[in-house]
Amino acid sequence: MTVRLSKKQEELLIGSRHVANVEGWHLLHIKGAPYQRGFQHGYHLAEPLDLCLRSNRYWATWLSAQPFEFFAEKARELYLHLIDEEFQEEMRGIADGAQAAGFAISFDEVLAWNSFVDLVYSWWPTYKATMGSRSLKRHPDVGHRCSAFIATGSATADGGIVMAHNTWDAFLLGAAFQRRHQHPAGSGP
Repeated sequence: MTVRLSKKQEELLIGSRHVANVEGWHLLHIKGAPYQRGFQHGYHLAEPLDLCLRSNRYWATWLSAQPFEFFAEKARELYLHLIDEEFQEEMRGIADGAQAAGFAISFDEVLAWNSFVDLVYSWWPTYKATMGSRSLKRHPDVGHRCSAFIATGSATADGGIVMAHNTWDAFLLGAAFQRRHQHPAGSGP
């Protein structure tokens, strides 16, 4: 996507660079004050940031039947006062940099994304439980997905401890973590 940058935005990008897809990793060189670093981050990684945020928007709604904006508002209410000014400025820069690259990502969405696990997996179930008979709606397939076991003593070959956990999470979330490295034919996965 080609977006015309202002002179000030061009100056914010001076000295930064992005080398994409180096063995599946995005290598990013950023420098400067917190806002400038954030702007560089948001601008150079706007497309993968947008992909991850779209996944989080969908996932939060699927888990809770609440729009992602609900969680963005709660993130501001619950966490903003706990985050120091340097990190707030960097997150503002990330949002502004992504917007300069043509992606609609707001500061509140960046804030909610940074607190996504706390909001959706910890705060939301607790909040929902306080609603009592005014139970909030939810997606019918939401429920616990993981399993684990622990065995000790005579249940193990050597009497020691054996413990395992299986994480059953959505394929949607895994899309943001996949490697996009192309292996030469016959040289690997």
